[in-house]
Amino acid sequence: MKKFLAGAAMLLLAGCFDVDVTMDFTGDDNVEVLSTYKMSRELYAMMQDGETDDCEDGEKSLTEEYYTCSEVEKFTVTELLEQEGDSVALPGQEEEMPMIVERIDDDILRIVIPLGDLMEGMGDDEEMPPEMLVMFKEAMLGHGMKLTIRGQEIMQTNGEVSEDGRSAVLNIPLVELLEEKPEIPEEFIVVVKTP
Repeated sequence: MKKFLAGAAMLLLAGCFDVDVTMDFTGDDNVEVLSTYKMSRELYAMMQDGETDDCEDGEKSLTEEYYTCSEVEKFTVTELLEQEGDSVALPGQEEEMPMIVERIDDDILRIVIPLGDLMEGMGDDEEMPPEMLVMFKEAMLGHGMKLTIRGQEIMQTNGEVSEDGRSAVLNIPLVELLEEKPEIPEEFIVVVKTP
């Protein structure tokens, strides 16, 4: 999951790229993370080294226009809470993911996902010619990252709450990463009641 967050900004800036990550607290101490990323076929071809498959354990599709990969990771709330610091090592992942998980009641968790890695250096466009900046922004319109935390009930969040009250959503438009002062929170904060 780390690759969908901490390293996603550079991939997003490389071209037509979208990321959708949903963390679903399904009950009985279980958590599922569905990560989907979609890129243009041209970008996918450029990224291939012929040796590795970043979607080895997921479902992938390749059309004339897009490459899409969807992966599901399963772990437990206990595994999240046992970890210390501002990042967690999820099963099956080589790198840690920036995230803080705290239990504030028997069935209520507070989740903080730092977004500083996405914004670091992204607003520094002093060396980019204005015409190139305009071109980049036009290409990025309509693309970005979507983060969703789902449980029995969202108690508090700085994102948007779904109509059924069970999901907190944060949409990060790609063009914001090129702004000098992007309108993106430093953290995605969610207090969620688990089933």
